[in-house]
Amino acid sequence: MKGDPGLVAGGAVILERKLDFQPNYFEQTLRVRILSQAGMAAVEITDLPPNLLSLEGQVTQPDGKVQVIGRREDFLVRKVVSTADGSVQEGVLIPPGVTADCVVEVRWREATERGRAEASRMSFEDKGHLPERCGDFYFWSLGSAYPTQVALVQRSREMAWPFLFFSTNGYAMAEGSGSMGSTYLFRNLPALPSAPFSLDVQRPVPKVLFYRPIDGLSYLAKGPAMDYWQKVVDLAYKNWFLVKVAKGEAYRTFSAELRKDLAGGPRERARTLAERLAKRTVNLDQLLYDEKPDLLARHAVDEDGVSNLNYAAKTGFVDNNGVEKLLFHLLLDEGLKPKVALVADRRQWVVNPEVRTPFQFTHQLLGVEEPGQPILWLDPLGRMVPAGEVPYYYQGTKALTFDGVNWKAGFQEIRFSPAADNGREFAFQVDLTEEVGKVRVEASFKGAPAFQARRSLGKQSPTQREAWFKGTLEKGGLTVTRTEVAHALDLSKPLVCTAEATLPVEPGRILKVNPFPGMDAALFLPASLAQERLDPIILPFMGIQEARSTVKVPRGYVLPAPVVRVKSTQWGTVLLEVRQDPASGDLTARMKASTLSAYNLPAAYGSLKDYLQAVRAVVFPEVTLEKSAEPVK
Repeated sequence: MKGDPGLVAGGAVILERKLDFQPNYFEQTLRVRILSQAGMAAVEITDLPPNLLSLEGQVTQPDGKVQVIGRREDFLVRKVVSTADGSVQEGVLIPPGVTADCVVEVRWREATERGRAEASRMSFEDKGHLPERCGDFYFWSLGSAYPTQVALVQRSREMAWPFLFFSTNGYAMAEGSGSMGSTYLFRNLPALPSAPFSLDVQRPVPKVLFYRPIDGLSYLAKGPAMDYWQKVVDLAYKNWFLVKVAKGEAYRTFSAELRKDLAGGPRERARTLAERLAKRTVNLDQLLYDEKPDLLARHAVDEDGVSNLNYAAKTGFVDNNGVEKLLFHLLLDEGLKPKVALVADRRQWVVNPEVRTPFQFTHQLLGVEEPGQPILWLDPLGRMVPAGEVPYYYQGTKALTFDGVNWKAGFQEIRFSPAADNGREFAFQVDLTEEVGKVRVEASFKGAPAFQARRSLGKQSPTQREAWFKGTLEKGGLTVTRTEVAHALDLSKPLVCTAEATLPVEPGRILKVNPFPGMDAALFLPASLAQERLDPIILPFMGIQEARSTVKVPRGYVLPAPVVRVKSTQWGTVLLEVRQDPASGDLTARMKASTLSAYNLPAAYGSLKDYLQAVRAVVFPEVTLEKSAEPVK
């Protein structure tokens, strides 16, 4: 392999990737030939759980020297920045002794739910055939950022859970059998490097999915898919919403209070009802920073799967299941015929009607229709989502829908929210007339950007919230002296952050100025992008980022000409204007980046690269001022 320049340039080859599914354990094997420094990431392991049944491996050098791996503690722990979205991955494990020229072999085994129960001499009939961390629905990708010579899936004949392979177009799969079960083999899978703005489930490389079966529905595994989904709604969800609840006088009084004096059309009444419910309840599954209920608050919230809405009405305490049912019944009481949408977080899975299991859904939305208006979706579990907004990662995907009156099943798409709903606005006052520059900034967030921040801010103290905004600005080179975060929990208002900071001023013959110091981009801006792309492109959301700035500059510095940059692509438009007041010498700057599309096919990749480059240029502009010649006395 060392003699192949192409492989050496790629950095590594996956010699073998094996997944072995047995009733009591799940075993993974990874064998990698590292050929250069560029391949070191091929042995980064992100899914090595702490409680293993066994672990063995070794790192072999060209001179035959071997370093044995026998414990999880033998691995080095690293933080890794994802090239897909810029997020920081904690706890990534690196085998010890890895070099730019070696072979790494690791095999680890973990217990399934059934295996753990059997080892504890407990009943295992209803236990899962996957490790507990995988839940009832999980898929594995067989590809890698490096070429894979052998990818093998082995499944015991006693493994009763259904499974399927997908994204296999263009790949040959050889089926076989052995003493440990059936085998499914792929050879020579090409490298598929990380691609920003892609979904793992849609990447063009083979994957294998396992999920828990549902008793009594196996006969609908073939035939029209909607027959299956209608039966799921009739047997499971109708019962869950209508039967698995306890209502009484306390609930009826509560319902009348919340519905009193509701005004407007169906959408407005539904939104108001959801807002009132949020103010009257505390979700014990999603406590915010200032919510500290009594330890006994969970008593009677849920009794053997039956949500006690009377208890919720009396105490205000609910759990995730209870608040979904509570809002559903309040909407029914108001005569609004709520519609249910079962969705999945597209960062983990994209709903597929042909995958016949409700375990693919991870969340429920409730909708209210009004003639001539788009459906209003409410998120009962979205404590940091204003009523009528949908978290961005449920948008742009299909949902299984049914209403609470006739319970007819169907599929429809949850639309993307328009760009105008997702905003980031910044206002800067910058003074560069002293040796140390002074900056004052006010930032306002609404829609998806506010939700991104509030998800963590809601659980943090005021001091921690201020530290979050401080950290954001200091990544941009500022030294922050004061911060304030307002409306972190008030969803009726935009999230507003203000700060004061300093930055060094380095005047000379020229002065380089960023009129928006410390501001970051709403979009992830990769440091580099591959020449080509095979994945569909999906941005987190559409949105608009705007900024204005007034910059006081040292006397005698001149902007040679106004700066005006405008660019439009199929993904959106950007604008930057910087001008100098001839009387005061102050600069005034404004920028706007409008992301107006969120999804497209790989053919739009060239346009995406142009757009990201244009966004970078207006979010992080560098304006050059020249010092005018001193007048001769």
